[in-house]
Amino acid sequence: MNCESAERRGAGHVAETVVLAHLCRCGLFASCCSDTGGHRMEKSKRRNLNCARNVDVDAWRERQVSKRLRMRLEQRELDFVREHGEDTDAELLAYVSSKARELKRMPHPFELAGGEYLQTRLGDWQSLAAALGYLPASRKKGAAFLQRMKKKEEEAFLEERRAQRAKKKLEKTYRDKEKNRIQAELQRAQQTSMER
Repeated sequence: MNCESAERRGAGHVAETVVLAHLCRCGLFASCCSDTGGHRMEKSKRRNLNCARNVDVDAWRERQVSKRLRMRLEQRELDFVREHGEDTDAELLAYVSSKARELKRMPHPFELAGGEYLQTRLGDWQSLAAALGYLPASRKKGAAFLQRMKKKEEEAFLEERRAQRAKKKLEKTYRDKEKNRIQAELQRAQQTSMER
């Protein structure tokens, strides 16, 4: 999915569109707006190429991590809406205020669970910051937060890949042992039948 297709899906996907647009601006989801989608690349860009499949492994991993990050942000947003959808504006304002006191600054919408929902309910984030007595949140804070989340997602993704590889290796070893055992039994059976 890219930014344009998310915008065409309708108003129900406002948070997803905003998240995707922000990820694109921050460079965390670079392939969503490209025409090629990372499928073809120049020879100079072939950093880590799996020649058997003609896949740029680094670009593939980047797309997987970005997809996981986008899903994590969307899930966090949906969980917040499910939990606090019925809250009054005053309760939501108290939530933002408590987080601002905790951080000792106005948080960026991405730093809060449900930040996009809070923006739609409470209005402009800069006006909200002024009403709470804080300076508006800087884009650098939001980008830094997204970078930290991306790094965590990448570490989790790589750990899952290691576990998958280990499991496949174990299964292959088991299959090989089983195959060898069956072959040995067949050879013994043939030898015993020949001896009779």
